[in-house]
Amino acid sequence: MGKKPDVIYKGRVFDLLGRDLHFRGGSMRFVYAASHGSAVILPVSGDGRILLERNYRYAIRKSLYELPAGHLNKGERAAGAAARELREETGYRPSRLTPLFRSYSSPGVSNELYFFFLASGLVKGRASREPDERMTLRFVTLEKAMTMIRGKEIEDTKTIACLMFYSEFVKRVIA
Repeated sequence: MGKKPDVIYKGRVFDLLGRDLHFRGGSMRFVYAASHGSAVILPVSGDGRILLERNYRYAIRKSLYELPAGHLNKGERAAGAAARELREETGYRPSRLTPLFRSYSSPGVSNELYFFFLASGLVKGRASREPDERMTLRFVTLEKAMTMIRGKEIEDTKTIACLMFYSEFVKRVIA
């Protein structure tokens, strides 16, 4: 792959990169979104309830229930980004962050890698949201979150994946 991709667009959240691909029978221009990765946080209170955000998403023009999440800054470690994003968006600081798993968000069009964390020992503080973050917070039981997934109240893929992982592989083991 020798040559570096061309920068088509440089943005706050991601860059668009382009690369010419050559293969037997032709060639094509491949354009993809480049990211430093994102941290997704599953905040669980002392009584086992999960903190969800209802966040307005401009691209789809509606609010979604989601787990707190945000992009890693260049050179930032995933755990540091997870703690920072949780504090900024919700005001809560975790006493403990436990890595859960990682996955690519949409590998056909982006190199973004999600790093999922369980946040426990939540300590309430003050949120410091970005100007475009319009959200409200809600604690729910895991059972309620599963009902919200089945009822299409939770439609965000990263949130669904993390809640399902927690339900199947974490909560079941510690219950």
